[in-house]
Amino acid sequence: MSSNWCSIVRELHLLKDKGFDFKSHCKKRVGNGKDTRFWHDRWFGDKPLSVNFPRLFALELNKDVSVAVKMDTLVNHSFRRSVRDGLEQQLLVELSTLLESVSLSNSQDRWICDLTGDGVFRVKEPMY
Repeated sequence: MSSNWCSIVRELHLLKDKGFDFKSHCKKRVGNGKDTRFWHDRWFGDKPLSVNFPRLFALELNKDVSVAVKMDTLVNHSFRRSVRDGLEQQLLVELSTLLESVSLSNSQDRWICDLTGDGVFRVKEPMY
């Protein structure tokens, strides 16, 4: 079984070497937020939040915190120190404003792919 995954990963690397980055077409669709990493997974926007908010990410004590845990508390609750006035405060306000539009549900988090019209990843398209 693991050799199948090794083959898939090897093929993904070969595709990337040829200029096609499959991973860039995949992101998380958040349901309950338990299986999505707040800072590392691409779930809100085109890049992970750690890339869009590197200064806030640097303050984070729990770099692998889930969306569910982060959304359940204040965003800056797990920072190693208080956010300073100026740019850090501005970034925190910007992140907090973005997260106001996020609502968690009872469904599980799942991967989606933007290569198909419905966002569902398939190894093979169904025949119609």
